[in-house]
Amino acid sequence: MAVQWTKEQQKVIELRDTDILVSAAAGSGKTAVLVQRIIGKIMDENHPVNIDQLVIVTFTQAAAEEMRERIMEAIEKQSALHPQNVHLQRQKTRIHMANISTIHRFCKHIIQNHFQEINLEPSFRVGDTGEMALMRQDVLSEVFEHYYEEGREEFLQFTEYFAGGKDDEGVGEVVLQLYESAMSNPNPEQWLKKCCGAYQVKTCEQLMETEWMKALFLHLQGLVRHAKNRVLQAFGRMDDTQGCEAYGGIFSYYEALLEKLMGQADYQTWFLALGGFEHQKLPTGKRACPDVSVREELKEIRDELNKLLDDLKKKYFKQDAETVLLQFEESRCMMELLVEVTLFFHKQFLAEKRKNNLLDFHDLEHEALHILLDEDGNPTQTALEYAEYFDEIEID
Repeated sequence: MAVQWTKEQQKVIELRDTDILVSAAAGSGKTAVLVQRIIGKIMDENHPVNIDQLVIVTFTQAAAEEMRERIMEAIEKQSALHPQNVHLQRQKTRIHMANISTIHRFCKHIIQNHFQEINLEPSFRVGDTGEMALMRQDVLSEVFEHYYEEGREEFLQFTEYFAGGKDDEGVGEVVLQLYESAMSNPNPEQWLKKCCGAYQVKTCEQLMETEWMKALFLHLQGLVRHAKNRVLQAFGRMDDTQGCEAYGGIFSYYEALLEKLMGQADYQTWFLALGGFEHQKLPTGKRACPDVSVREELKEIRDELNKLLDDLKKKYFKQDAETVLLQFEESRCMMELLVEVTLFFHKQFLAEKRKNNLLDFHDLEHEALHILLDEDGNPTQTALEYAEYFDEIEID
């Protein structure tokens, strides 16, 4: 019995000449749909492709082998239904050359075929996790020894700044954490140098122009809008209930404060406004409001507003702008040295790996990228040849 695909699944199977992102729950048949799409491309009457003209990427190698088996089964099934289809018959042999693997194995495939373009010895190997961890720790120790021998005062301050105990182990962890973050970027060195830029802040105006501060205030404005809606809900309940006028002035206080913050993207304005914030005490009893449920609802809204405003002050506006700028200056010096040490570690670690003709998983990604893109980020001749040969990239 033929599989009955849903409308959405059929669309994924048949859609061509465009990027597709499929998001669905586990067990919903994403892999089955992908296999059917692959078979559909192989058997396309207008533009049939060979299985080895597709790059099929999975998360694990076990998943890749399973994918290869499922595609092979689907090819054999279609071959039985279409015995005269020579192109389909050829795929039975070509599937053994197909690029069905993890992203790292595909990167390794690129490097093995173009090692000379990155001055790499063809006998390179990928180090195992334990081996690379030991080498990384040895190089880190050598890097720290180098800086201690230099005797720079700022480095000693740097170790005290980041050390979590009596030794510099905590400092090493910070360096490795930053290194790992950098290596997840296409250009680690560029990304590391850019990190320092976020600390080049000397005025409130420059502070508000940083990307992270813009993102913070975008988030804050969303919270203010929600709080303003809660105040309007309180006013609405008071309008609908006679005898609740005593609450009007209290919620007008919250409304005025929120109005002052609404649309404002200035740190000092928020600091002063939240610094002057005081919890408002609600009147109690039937004289304040005859309806018990309304009193409880108004109390709930008041408590929610108090918590929000307290949290904003505690998390983001505990200190005035001048103090924040002074802290930025102190942090900038430490950050610049952290980046310097991390860059030096990156350079030494890379040299040690090359010396031993080793690559780790980060190297597989970056070296493959170096083969495919030039220094300006443009496709190399190798990349253009791959683009000409491969028809589509499928990621499961």
